[in-house]
Amino acid sequence: MKKHILKFTLIALIFVAGSCDEYLDINHDPDVLGTTDAPEIILPSAQVNLANNLMGWDLGFGGGYWNQYWTQSYTASQFKTLCEYQETSFQDAYQGLTAGTLNDLKRIKSLSADPDNLGYYYIAEAMEIFTWQLMTDLWGDIPYTEA
Repeated sequence: MKKHILKFTLIALIFVAGSCDEYLDINHDPDVLGTTDAPEIILPSAQVNLANNLMGWDLGFGGGYWNQYWTQSYTASQFKTLCEYQETSFQDAYQGLTAGTLNDLKRIKSLSADPDNLGYYYIAEAMEIFTWQLMTDLWGDIPYTEA
């Protein structure tokens, strides 16, 4: 009797372990975009990423305080470092521009290099030039070919 229980348990274990690949893959959200090869889908993401970096914490919010567009009450301490003109590292802005915006624009250029339809290529090229110009204005000389 023990042999039959052991065989049945072994067969059930092999069946359950071998059939779990697709059954447990149920958490796919149909509203989330996966990988794409369409530059018209990637372009708005690159534009929003660039805008968020320009108006985000490092450049937009910190710049607004430093240019005295707004301030806070003397007794408030939420943005005390900004009101005291203490420098920040700007690491998030640099990383967002290089790893986010410039990578998206490079992908758009590689996907839209078709000679018949170069519209997205030219848009990505203009935005890439603007992003590099913005970065060199902010941080000075930036390695272009070594980056």
